[in-house]
Amino acid sequence: VALPKAQEEMEPRFDYYPSADLPHWTDGPLQIKLAAGQAFGRSAPLQGFSPLFMVDIFTEEETTLNLSRHLKGEVAFVIVKGSITSQGQKVKAGQMLISKTDEECEVCLDANSQILLFGGEPLPEERFLMWNFVSHSKERLKQAKAEWVDKQFPKVPGDETYIPFPDFIK
Repeated sequence: VALPKAQEEMEPRFDYYPSADLPHWTDGPLQIKLAAGQAFGRSAPLQGFSPLFMVDIFTEEETTLNLSRHLKGEVAFVIVKGSITSQGQKVKAGQMLISKTDEECEVCLDANSQILLFGGEPLPEERFLMWNFVSHSKERLKQAKAEWVDKQFPKVPGDETYIPFPDFIK
């Protein structure tokens, strides 16, 4: 998750909340779970350092999802299962759709579809992405890559696995 510039170098942390502790509700045919941040007038126990959200939505029947006034900022739609239709185009499982505005954002979910919505209000500085690293600085990304390759990152307690940095990323 991209952090505000002032928090980019904070100590790493891992927060865990059981699924049962997350806000979840139904809205007509939609089953909604708020994993992080604020959305739909609710708050999840996991809050970030910037206005963000992550929402899991499932429907067994075809329905329309209107996000107006429910989210703030940019929205990414990750189609986990099934498909959605937006502006006459079908987007299938394994794909992502991005909306740069939360105003009048509406999609049609096909029956038996699951989507993840995540996003929020953009940070003021441009962000760069390299594999699992996000920063406002390309130089910092190069440094993070070198630290990862040299195994200088702290380990997660109880997890001894190491995933090599992908060769295809420069």
